[in-house]
Amino acid sequence: SVAVNWRDNPWFPDVLRRDMEHDKAIDADLAEHVWEGGYEIGHGSILARWIERAERAGRIHDAVEYDPDGPPIEISSDIGFRDTSTWWFWQRRIGGAVVLDYDRDSGLEATDWIERLQERITKNGWKLGVVWLPHDAKAKTFSTSHSPMEQFIESFGTDIVRVVPRSDKFDRINAARTVIERCWFEKDKTEGGRDALAAWAYVYDEERKEFSKEP
Repeated sequence: SVAVNWRDNPWFPDVLRRDMEHDKAIDADLAEHVWEGGYEIGHGSILARWIERAERAGRIHDAVEYDPDGPPIEISSDIGFRDTSTWWFWQRRIGGAVVLDYDRDSGLEATDWIERLQERITKNGWKLGVVWLPHDAKAKTFSTSHSPMEQFIESFGTDIVRVVPRSDKFDRINAARTVIERCWFEKDKTEGGRDALAAWAYVYDEERKEFSKEP
């Protein structure tokens, strides 16, 4: 595929250029969608605006790489069995972090993910620092007598595995917005995760004229 836009048009008319410059001055987010092919940011979107800001600021590109002399890799997760499990791979930097990779799948048990994560870590030559699990990782499932947290500790050790405490959803949203502002993303490997973040939204009910209570 080849990216083509107005910059590649040698006959791009001045009247459209003035319209574009006006749109960017009035509403930079909308102009990013109209003129640059960015995500369309709806009124119910939760994180799309912050993803767009990262794109415009040049914090999403192919040169985001792992620093072998830097801090060890950390993995943040949302483990799901009936729904999708998601995993972010990142490394701390001064003032923020670089997000190096993203993985997602559904229907996998904790043991499946442990093997999959170990393979990815070995393949990339990463030094692992912390695996962050969600608060519900402490719960046991019907398929095993051990919770996901216990299984991860058995494989990675107590000094590696940590559980994020339960928090209010709005606090998590605000935290995500703050964190994204301080992140650099590897463009290709995190694309699926960025798309998912941008798509997360409150649904508008046309009949009731209100947004849903849950994203």
